[in-house]
Amino acid sequence: MERHPPRRRRPHLRLRGRDAPRGVRLHGGAGLPARLRGGHRGADPSHHHQPRTRRAQAGAGPCLRARSAHSALQGLDDRDHRAGPLTWDALGAFVAPPVVDRLRSYWRLLRDANRRTNLTRITAEEDFVARHAYDALLGLEHLAPTEGPWVDVGAGGGVPGLVLAIAAPGREVVLVESVGKKAAFLTDAVRALGLAGQVRVLCERAEATGRGPLRERAGAALARALGPLATCLELTLPLVAPGGRVLLYRGPTCAEEERAVAQRVAPRLGGGEPRWVDARLPDGAARRLAVVPKVAATSANYPRRVGVPAKRPLS
Repeated sequence: MERHPPRRRRPHLRLRGRDAPRGVRLHGGAGLPARLRGGHRGADPSHHHQPRTRRAQAGAGPCLRARSAHSALQGLDDRDHRAGPLTWDALGAFVAPPVVDRLRSYWRLLRDANRRTNLTRITAEEDFVARHAYDALLGLEHLAPTEGPWVDVGAGGGVPGLVLAIAAPGREVVLVESVGKKAAFLTDAVRALGLAGQVRVLCERAEATGRGPLRERAGAALARALGPLATCLELTLPLVAPGGRVLLYRGPTCAEEERAVAQRVAPRLGGGEPRWVDARLPDGAARRLAVVPKVAATSANYPRRVGVPAKRPLS
């Protein structure tokens, strides 16, 4: 009788020893460490300039220090780009040390898993800090005022959604990824990082998500490297409740023609006037964010059936 080799089981991601972020429970529960637990502070400018007592600072929200994410990131953005690569220590200028620890642990998980599954081209530590962690955190200021879950459409290896979840403990985050191997990595990473009570992974097409229980429930939807801007809008705006917003990470090639398309397409999907935010990564690379408010309910005609938004973008 022909004998078949035993079936190999997919290994679970684990963090051990020095790879584990301080204060994080890796197994046996979804609790968050004490320093990362608590409420989420919005982007009220009054928080950034009023002097606060030690007690007030302790309860002001764990993800950001006294300076806002915007001012701290702007300070890093304005530095001499020839001064050298961005380091974890520099990233710690505006997020708490446990957040930096978790981001470093996430990088190790991504680096190791990328040897088996194609998750990202960016795996070197310095590049991860600048082009994944720093880049994703540029959106934090624009997401902070929203209420409700954040949904990352086409989450891939977890950027920007998982990075933002680490930086904003207590905020529900949903990662939507249709590729099974990538969704499996995200599920294992969420468990290994102790984020199972905060982050959910959905292995499905974004068109299905836009017509499912999450439709018009999200406070914000975000996408990075998902395709043409019109496609991104059709896959994200149906998820957002009126009063929320869409945040799209776009590269420097976002031309005036694409801006014009966004102005035409967004209103058809319940969106308002897009706002464009220019930024620069530590290595000098340009980054452009599109912030689109959700001002009305999305027509039941959108999103269109699976594959159509990418094949025939709205214009």
